[in-house]
Amino acid sequence: MNHHALALELTNRLAEHVPADDPLLCFALRSLAVPTTGQFKRGVANPASVLLPDDVRRMRAMHRDGMSYGQLAIRYGMSKSHIRRICTRKYWSWVDD
Repeated sequence: MNHHALALELTNRLAEHVPADDPLLCFALRSLAVPTTGQFKRGVANPASVLLPDDVRRMRAMHRDGMSYGQLAIRYGMSKSHIRRICTRKYWSWVDD
């Protein structure tokens, strides 16, 4: 049994003893829902996504208007490097401004 299958089995067993609306359980189940093809979903199709396309557009516009990566990182609760990758289109490249 691989690590992913083991984690999924443990999470399913935990689900029998924890309320279904428990935030940690919901996060664990979403995180372990990896497509069987080995391809991870991108954007809002990824269960771990915290941004919407409108958030990405707004973030890029604020950066163009002079807001620094550090200020955006504080505002969105993300790292500066992640914000930089979004603004330079290394991440979320399919979202048009």
